[in-house]
Amino acid sequence: MRPRNLSLKPFAQAGVSRGATFVGRNPIVTFWGDRSRPGNPAAVIVLGVGYFLAAMASMLISRYGDHVAGVWFAGAFAFAMLARDTPSPGPAAYAAIALATLCANLVFGTDPVLTMLFSVANVAYAVMPLELTRRFVADLPLRALGVRSFVLVLVLTGVASAVVGFGFSILAFALLGRPILETGWRWMSGGFLGQAMFLPLALFATGPAVVALADIRRLACLAGTSALCMGLACLALHFSFFPFVLVTVPLMVAAPRFSLFELAVICALTGAACLAAAVAGIVPGIGEGAGALTGDFQFALAVTVATPFVVGLFFRQMMEDRSRIAEAETRWNFALASAGQGVWDANLREGTASYSATWRNILGYRDDEVDNDPGLWLKLAHPEDVERVKQADRDHMEGHNPDYYAEYRMRHRDGHWIWGAAHGKAGGRDERGRAARARGSMTAITERQPRA
Repeated sequence: MRPRNLSLKPFAQAGVSRGATFVGRNPIVTFWGDRSRPGNPAAVIVLGVGYFLAAMASMLISRYGDHVAGVWFAGAFAFAMLARDTPSPGPAAYAAIALATLCANLVFGTDPVLTMLFSVANVAYAVMPLELTRRFVADLPLRALGVRSFVLVLVLTGVASAVVGFGFSILAFALLGRPILETGWRWMSGGFLGQAMFLPLALFATGPAVVALADIRRLACLAGTSALCMGLACLALHFSFFPFVLVTVPLMVAAPRFSLFELAVICALTGAACLAAAVAGIVPGIGEGAGALTGDFQFALAVTVATPFVVGLFFRQMMEDRSRIAEAETRWNFALASAGQGVWDANLREGTASYSATWRNILGYRDDEVDNDPGLWLKLAHPEDVERVKQADRDHMEGHNPDYYAEYRMRHRDGHWIWGAAHGKAGGRDERGRAARARGSMTAITERQPRA
């Protein structure tokens, strides 16, 4: 069955058509997806070489003996590369991952049986996150993600890491006598940390975001903030009883102030500084060297660097949503103003109201002559019409009528009476049926009524 195609909230400019040049796209995804196909030799070479280098770096930094690496960047690199436009990566891509794993382990002199297990497990770890993402998030490519989708991708890659890791550990126990829980946990935590540090960079490194760093002031601000967060993180890890709480604080402060790519850079560099501090032995109680990455440190660090990025992503999504709502309301107000309809909006819980320029103009008032009094419409209503208008309002508020509608006279600023037709509807009712807000419009219909 073909996976569901759910739309994702865009934070970068979308493409114009399949196979065309996309503005604001991830350079890796653009190279792999738009300019290549599953068997394209150049794309396979890029994947294989990149995976080999990421694997070598991970093993050099965090591998203890011939055990599983304490942090695994290669899995995140493969996910970013394979999350492309074509429907299926193809066997050549997975063969490149297996070969890169084989070569990296040969360099480190890994046991031949363990090397083969690593090769099979790493291919599985490349396949599973993609299939889970297709099933539960959206069809590939992942051009840009909203908060829910990004968190879901992280969770799914964590699930894949756990499943593959403990599957690997069972085979390693059966063939080599390796401890199941220790091996499986180390694989899972190392893979999750690699995804948390690298995946935001890979998914949000759009062309415009990278080009924006050509601005010297912007680059200096990014470098200064990164250095500050890295330094505070190392101090917190060395001196604090609650280090990860303190590591998160400066990242949270930076979250709303930078673009998503810049925030991803700051979080990744802070995570790298924390890894370096652990390996250097300045974090009390966890040892030093690659042996420091054998406990719970990786999982805690993954949550620490991922949480501020999610907060920043939520902030951007909220701003985007507000901007879209404001734009929609502007278009709506313009359409109503063009039709000669004034708009009012009453917040019934706070006891305030706002009136559009057209509403004020109908009654001859300037902006500074109308306050936010929600009862202004009754004060301006003709005394003979007040009870009828109030009854129409009560009938709607009590649910007898689905909408509020009344035609009544209102006093113009010049003193004469004009006829208006008011439409409105209350919304946001609580469990007792009390409305929180009411919105509506008013149209002048004096020409249809006798002048009072």
